[in-house]
Amino acid sequence: MKKHTSLLCALIAATAAMALLAGGASARNISTSSQQLRAVWNPLIVTEPGGASVRCPLTLEGSFHSSTLAKVNYSLTGYITSGSLGAPGSCTGGEGTLLTETLPWHTRYFGFTGTLPNISTISILVSGAAVRIRLPTGTCLFVARESTAEHILGTLNRNVTTQELTSITAGGEITSNEACAFGLRIRARISGTSTSFTVLNTNNRITVRLI
Repeated sequence: MKKHTSLLCALIAATAAMALLAGGASARNISTSSQQLRAVWNPLIVTEPGGASVRCPLTLEGSFHSSTLAKVNYSLTGYITSGSLGAPGSCTGGEGTLLTETLPWHTRYFGFTGTLPNISTISILVSGAAVRIRLPTGTCLFVARESTAEHILGTLNRNVTTQELTSITAGGEITSNEACAFGLRIRARISGTSTSFTVLNTNNRITVRLI
């Protein structure tokens, strides 16, 4: 009888564990504590194929499309509505200009890392972003497109304990729109992790939950 009771308890425990895992795996949406956001990089780095780089402070402001976002690849997650890339003399290795007339830019969901429900990062693609960078080899225009080959990738880093978004790591590669370096189009690499990522006009971090 004792053996049967122990077996029954083990089965109940296993069933409960499977139910918990299934619940995490079935979470289809991401819930955010705020739709308004602000991120600051110091610096954002643009590197040309030869290894030379321009480093500029960058500030972006925007919003999530909704307080509940679907975990569906390429679905619209929000917009970047304003930004600034370096004041004169604030960049090193060159200069950078953000083309504000191209705002707003789109952001789209592009997956996550970690084990549900404890995801550690959320990836987004940024399209429409346009910057003009003066590199040692020439001045180049770069425009991020809605393509995995010509994009800016934003990785939202999440603390799995507090559920807060702590920073954004920028990545991706973009080919210049025109011949600009030694008469050639070049492919530049974007990198850098934000020094601040908060709810717009506050010091509060955004909390992300799976629902």
